[in-house]
Amino acid sequence: MVFRWIRRNHPELLRYEDALLDCYKDGLQDDLGLWARLAEQMAQQPREADARAFVPDLLGSRPPAAGQLTAPPLRAALANPELAQEVEKFADWITSFANNNRVGGRVLIPGRAGGRASIAKLVPIATPFHEGRGATNIETLEWANTAVADGTDVLLLDFGSPMDSEAWRQMCARLCERGVLLIGVGGDTGNEKPNYPVWCEDVLTVGALHKDKLARSASWDPTKGKPEIFAPEDTAWADPARKFTTGRPGSFQAALGVLAAALTVWSIDRSFSADEVRQILLDTALRKQATRNGKRSVFYQLNLDGALACARTRLLVNVLRRGPASERELIAATGLSRDLTRPLVDGLEETQRIRAAYGTDTVRYELTGKPVTAGVWAWGQPPRVA
Repeated sequence: MVFRWIRRNHPELLRYEDALLDCYKDGLQDDLGLWARLAEQMAQQPREADARAFVPDLLGSRPPAAGQLTAPPLRAALANPELAQEVEKFADWITSFANNNRVGGRVLIPGRAGGRASIAKLVPIATPFHEGRGATNIETLEWANTAVADGTDVLLLDFGSPMDSEAWRQMCARLCERGVLLIGVGGDTGNEKPNYPVWCEDVLTVGALHKDKLARSASWDPTKGKPEIFAPEDTAWADPARKFTTGRPGSFQAALGVLAAALTVWSIDRSFSADEVRQILLDTALRKQATRNGKRSVFYQLNLDGALACARTRLLVNVLRRGPASERELIAATGLSRDLTRPLVDGLEETQRIRAAYGTDTVRYELTGKPVTAGVWAWGQPPRVA
């Protein structure tokens, strides 16, 4: 549909035909307004200019959906010193990750222009880790305090020790009360030994998978429910694959994937709380089994497609809570494209969570009053609990 529209309205873009599909995948997709602005930009450029180079700025300037105009970009912080040296590549990777999953906008870093349509901003908090030695408990606690004082929404805890810490337990509880989503690197000891602070109750702890199976190196204690969620041990699974250094495969790279997923899900509806984003990731996770120390136990695997479907379904339901709406009104209120909206509306109607009210001019949908459970939120995706 988009390319037919381009041929009719902006045939001058066809000279860049080889780049148009990449522009679509990079996030322009069905937004005809952005395509029109791209045509304006390219009209001022030499014929050899690369249309793809203009996509990030176009996405970053796109206004958010109605009802989200007051929401600033999410703020995320992490302590890893290696990644701090490649923060621009890391930001670009999350931007492409979100855009390829039909979430527009970009991830900002210090010095990079952006607006309220941005997905997130990486907070420039100095790492507590120094070359040649680790960080003390006091230093990591001070780092977390500084990050949160700067308005951080998502904190990646990629450090720890086997020693339990009451100070960190209190810190994590306090951060959750303030609405911060805590994501922790589960560890790669290959046994049940805990790792603090990432095994604190308030942290969404991430373990590593190897080819969709529990990695032999993964730290895992099913009796304590830690880690709560597992993801591939190498971010090469993501689309696009990462282009920054993150060391050897393991739970750190798995946690980066969950961080990208959390930011993408939260960007769909900034009215979500940190607890709701965490619950979406857990409710839509795939139920798997593995054997450790001769015992068969359950673990849960990140299900990105299910989490995105869940977030978008909740967004549609929240609009309908304000009253009946047509498909066109749902699209306008949520900012979702028709091809994303239609299957979710069909799913809600088939499970009798909404019904069509036929008027004289157009079909409008309204809630039936039936509760929308986790399996319905992620219509078409396997729910966590049967």
